[in-house]
Amino acid sequence: MGKFAYSHECDSSISSEKCIVSSGLILLMVLLTKWDDIDLSKIQQENIERDLSASTILVLRTLESIFEGNNPHVQAHQCIQCGNFFMIGDEKINELKDDGQGGKMCMHCAGQEDPNEVKIRRWKQLVLVTDAMRNWEQTKENKKENINRIKELAKGFFEFKSEREMYVQYHEFSKQVNEENKEIGTRLKENFVGIIDKLFEKAKEENIKEFAKFVFGINNKEEKEIMETLHMLQASVVRGEMEYWLPKITNQITLSVGIKTKAGLDRLRFKLLLLQYGQLVEFGVIYDVMYNLALISNGKSFVNDPFPSDENGNPMYPHSKITAIEKENVELANMIKEYYDNVLRNAIAHTKYLVDKNFVYKTDKKNWKREIKIVKKKTELAKSIFRYLSNKIVNEQVEIMKNGYTLKNGDKITAHFSDGK
Repeated sequence: MGKFAYSHECDSSISSEKCIVSSGLILLMVLLTKWDDIDLSKIQQENIERDLSASTILVLRTLESIFEGNNPHVQAHQCIQCGNFFMIGDEKINELKDDGQGGKMCMHCAGQEDPNEVKIRRWKQLVLVTDAMRNWEQTKENKKENINRIKELAKGFFEFKSEREMYVQYHEFSKQVNEENKEIGTRLKENFVGIIDKLFEKAKEENIKEFAKFVFGINNKEEKEIMETLHMLQASVVRGEMEYWLPKITNQITLSVGIKTKAGLDRLRFKLLLLQYGQLVEFGVIYDVMYNLALISNGKSFVNDPFPSDENGNPMYPHSKITAIEKENVELANMIKEYYDNVLRNAIAHTKYLVDKNFVYKTDKKNWKREIKIVKKKTELAKSIFRYLSNKIVNEQVEIMKNGYTLKNGDKITAHFSDGK
């Protein structure tokens, strides 16, 4: 979070065993166990506005989890000297430098660089570069200007001289940043990873031509549209969280009265979670990728549009797509079945539901309800599956760009770009 500046004193009203005023000695760290431990009168408001970012959200979410008892082995602290909020594991607290007065100093005041800050800077830069690349892909005008913008943002992280090299180097940088932040988000179950990896290898070894079509055959326009919707829903969650959190660390006035309480925030989170789930279970790209992976691993041809609409323009329902996937590969179908809930999907799609505390109820189906933790688990699983599949496909695309695939007859498959490089 931002280095919130505090005056160099210790207020005796702060009720923390970590802050002691005695014989002129000042312990520099205040242990935070609840929001009320934060002294708003000492926070310089302009620093909060300047430093508000994705890393701020991560800090606030972690603080909340600690205060609610969901992170028992992590301590939250605030430095009285600089105002920096930071979290540290119980076993790491002794690694902080002594302040010479019987207490500990935060990394900032000790002149140490917090490794998390380094990761956050690279994470932020990856976001900026990604946005610039998307803009370059979507905009036909000012192509050269947009390429120069990408080069400027990527400076110090990676370099490139051609489109091919740009994608390859961006991918390598993205892999590094994601590896650094792998603890953020939900990882796919190991048994699912094994199933997907095995099918990718089988398809690549035994059906290489169709595999190459597969890795470049995803519907990017639909994928980007749905992912943008999911990102917007997640951004709405963040805005709601800030409406709840900012009054606890600033003097800002919130606009949404209903989000001033924890119950109001939880209700907003639940409703937006339902909308995310509704998007994911209808997300055609997931079914297209799963079906084609099953096909080509069975030695069959890649199908560009495996689930077309009928003659009246009606799309195929997800449960029918799952049945088609199951005929080709039961394990892939079972992955989808683990997060797919047709009653829940139907309730969201047809707006036949009510939210009450920790449950969602379907209004036209007696005695049916789902707890929020179940919906969250299913939503995160759907995201994890798609994220893993997408990363696998991108990895293969980059491999083709870098080295190409050599067929058994000696022919080579490579990717071609408009710049000819």
